[in-house]
Amino acid sequence: MVSLSDLSGHRIRIRRALGIGQLGAISILPIVAPLLIAQWSVALQAEENDAHLRTVETLVAAAQASQPILHGRSAWVDVVSREIGLELRLSASLMHSLQYAALLHDIGLVAPAAHTPGERLTGKELRWIKAHPQQGVRMLQGIDFLSDAVVAVGHHHERWDGNGYPSGLEGEQIPLLARILAIADAYCALLAADPDVSAEQLTSVAERSLDALRPLAGQQFDAVGLEALAHAQPRIVEALSVLIARQPPQPITGVDPHLPWVSAMFASARADI
Repeated sequence: MVSLSDLSGHRIRIRRALGIGQLGAISILPIVAPLLIAQWSVALQAEENDAHLRTVETLVAAAQASQPILHGRSAWVDVVSREIGLELRLSASLMHSLQYAALLHDIGLVAPAAHTPGERLTGKELRWIKAHPQQGVRMLQGIDFLSDAVVAVGHHHERWDGNGYPSGLEGEQIPLLARILAIADAYCALLAADPDVSAEQLTSVAERSLDALRPLAGQQFDAVGLEALAHAQPRIVEALSVLIARQPPQPITGVDPHLPWVSAMFASARADI
């Protein structure tokens, strides 16, 4: 059993080792102060990130209220984008920007749409779809913490082969976050369009969706990003199953602009739209 005198002796030896006996509390300030500053900085950054996320979620709620196609989809894209980002070992800062971009990527679709379900798309309607990335940029620009996210929002419909929009960027000219977002967006569109999509059948639906994207590597999508999606798919299915069980996907009226065949249509008719 340790006696009080033994404990007292331990305290004295520790104090001597740290120099506290001779110099007092001032002597440990150079050690403690940086730790306290670092702890305060981390807490402040976490608080700031929470405030930013609350702002983004408010914008998303407003967008979803005006466009049913957006309802719940941004949460899916957020999950898929995050898992791809983790596979690619993105920095914490880029992961935050990717989350904001995933949640806000379709905010430009809140502009009034002319499309009526069951009718063929007119040139005007196609131009409305094609304009939504830059419309999103105009709505979000000027918000400082969204600067990287806004770039991704503006270019998430570019294609690896250069036949995307709005700028016709190709390959690694396309910002990395936009490349990730393009994959996540198309993947989620395929999931939502599958008649069998449900929490119980999501594994098989996800496999079909991934199989539909694989041939588009190096054509519409970044092959490295698609490989990251494939590696992350078990985690994605687990996370999306929870979301789908809580809120099943809503029927989409009109054309989902994120389906791969829509991108192919725009690519083939690029000069005419």
